[in-house]
Amino acid sequence: MKICVLLTYANPHVIGWLDEFIRISEHKVTVGVINSVKKYRRNFFAEVDEKNGYLYFFKGYKYEKLFYTHVRQCDCFITLGIFEVLFAKSVIFMTKTKMVFVLSEPFNPFNSRKLILRNLYAEMIKLFKKSSKFYFLCLGGEQVRKDYISFGFKRANFFQFGHFPQLKLSKKETFSKGAAIRFIYVGQLIPRKGVDILIAAIKYLQGKYINWEMDIIGYGILKDELLDHCQNEKRIQYIENIQEAEVIKAHFNWSHVLFLPSYFDGWGAVVNEALSSCCSLLLSENVYAGKSLLKDFENGFRFDPYNIGELYSAIDKYFDDPQLLNSHFKKSGEIFAEWNHKNAALSFNNFLNKTDNTQNETLFKGI
Repeated sequence: MKICVLLTYANPHVIGWLDEFIRISEHKVTVGVINSVKKYRRNFFAEVDEKNGYLYFFKGYKYEKLFYTHVRQCDCFITLGIFEVLFAKSVIFMTKTKMVFVLSEPFNPFNSRKLILRNLYAEMIKLFKKSSKFYFLCLGGEQVRKDYISFGFKRANFFQFGHFPQLKLSKKETFSKGAAIRFIYVGQLIPRKGVDILIAAIKYLQGKYINWEMDIIGYGILKDELLDHCQNEKRIQYIENIQEAEVIKAHFNWSHVLFLPSYFDGWGAVVNEALSSCCSLLLSENVYAGKSLLKDFENGFRFDPYNIGELYSAIDKYFDDPQLLNSHFKKSGEIFAEWNHKNAALSFNNFLNKTDNTQNETLFKGI
């Protein structure tokens, strides 16, 4: 089978499983990349702009032109979302394509783009590609299915999937009685990420508990406001920027609980990173990675970001019985053993080959 993949940029959270799929598969795969990673993640992941075999459009039109030559012959097309102009252009060249796979997060409710324009665009795509069957790999489960059905893709096939950066499992040391509970926040310091909730959690910890520590790693417009609430707090370590993967991994290995209070996160790849270090997860219910990677009360707790009392109750559970962290560490390790880039690649390959997929049925489950 000839497969073409179109990426807005070489997203590290996608190419983890994609490169593994290319490695294990017998199919011929061509990957086209529209933009440099610098447009989206400045100072991070520069190496993904130099991958052998990828066709980087931003390095010259000849690479885009070569990509469309492959598209004319492809049986299967994979894209990261459909709302990209060059996907519409690719559709014109799909003369033999019978299967279109769309990896998509839920739509961001904070995005100002007009839904009516999305509906018109989706209708155009369906009109041009009546001969192709659409498969949506839902990086947020049921909500993605609802979003695309609202755009008229009622006859498409929907499967549970996720982001899968290339990560290795690190076992967590047993939590010792009397030790400090170590929290970690990693992300932009912007309103959508729930920085106001992070500040509220810090105040709650300061007012009620002694034996805790927290790493905060990130940068954004709310940095100064956050740091105003952390002055002279020796239990908090703030780090603005970490580029080295092994350094951020060391911080997750040190931590016990990932705290992510976002009002919206279409996925949240830091959850994968925390899981690979067997952390417990304390997540807003609007962090969509948690729909698959958090088993409530088994490897952490979820809370309503608009109900601060639920967050405080979850924090109390850790301090009321700190030893439950050990069972959370174990469960997170078990979930990562299933939800990782190698199993994602294998599941996708099995699906294409119509071979047995039962060993990873929760990873590629119809919804």
